[in-house]
Amino acid sequence: MQIEIIKFIQSFSNVGLDYIFEGITILGEEIFYTMAFCFIYWCINKRASYLLMISYIISTALNLTLKNVFHATRPINVEGIRSLRTNTAPGYSFPSGHTQGATTFWMGIIYIYDKVSIKVGSVIIIILIGFSRLYLGVHWPIDVIGGIVFGAISFFIGLKLLLYVEKKKTYTHLYILAIITIIGFAIYPEKNFAIAAGLITGFAIGYPIENKYINFTEKTTLIRQIIKFIIGILGLIFIKVFLKSILPIHLVSDMIRYFMIAFWILVMYPYLFSKIQKS
Repeated sequence: MQIEIIKFIQSFSNVGLDYIFEGITILGEEIFYTMAFCFIYWCINKRASYLLMISYIISTALNLTLKNVFHATRPINVEGIRSLRTNTAPGYSFPSGHTQGATTFWMGIIYIYDKVSIKVGSVIIIILIGFSRLYLGVHWPIDVIGGIVFGAISFFIGLKLLLYVEKKKTYTHLYILAIITIIGFAIYPEKNFAIAAGLITGFAIGYPIENKYINFTEKTTLIRQIIKFIIGILGLIFIKVFLKSILPIHLVSDMIRYFMIAFWILVMYPYLFSKIQKS
């Protein structure tokens, strides 16, 4: 049945739709989330970005764990199904990482912004990203459904965790989450788990440092916001490229790189531009 659903969806395919859905699926990938987290954190609302980041990291770790538990194969190379953009589809199939990440992120946007247009638009984006994975032939329908379900669960876990941390003014639960994710990486030594472990560790350490010692203000003039964002992204790219060039090719190196990326976003760059603003 799932094969027939994908075949039906792909029966309407053409070159134009290929480009459209390849573009839509990018909205569920690292480059989009990195830009979104940085822009919201540095320029709009850092508390909102805290929620989006921690929920997304939890979603990523949960998704990788579930993939390694279920070991579901993808529809790639199944007769009658064509698969596009397969470079975005490594590893196992269930649940869909793109759909799960999108659900977690855009549920956060729905929670934060009380506008009907934003809520409706967010739901549409979740549906389109999930549909794009079927159109591109890299996931089964059950993967997309699972991605939506576990994406929603991840968001609520992230929300409850952040509210608890803010209320109790304790960071123990963040440290425990980082330790659990590192253990998950040790059990399933793969690149995406190394990335997740690096990000959550960077968040667990960076979040309290920023709150206690920096507490930067994200608001400033429009031109300064633009300059701030561009310089911050350039710095992030430099850190990612520089560390990749000097560290050995190893999964632990990936964890270190993404730890530094999270630390740059949360602590190092906010410290720099807070000093500049005060000067």
